[in-house]
Amino acid sequence: MRDAVTVYYVGYGISLIALSLALWIFLYFKELRCLRNTIHANLMFTYLLLDITWICTAKLQSSQNYIASRVRNRILSSCV
Repeated sequence: MRDAVTVYYVGYGISLIALSLALWIFLYFKELRCLRNTIHANLMFTYLLLDITWICTAKLQSSQNYIASRVRNRILSSCV
């Protein structure tokens, strides 16, 4: 099970780096601005947020710390 979690962390980390780079390219080069690229930039931003959310959630769930469990419960109760 630990190996699978490690693969998830590595995969989401690589995705986070690649999406950040692609989003930076779309935002930095003004001549790339068009509707299609704006839509793709927004899609990449949502995937970036999804990656960050997954990593934070996985870290909070795997933690045995009392404070981390209280934070996790607060976050999950505010989402519902």
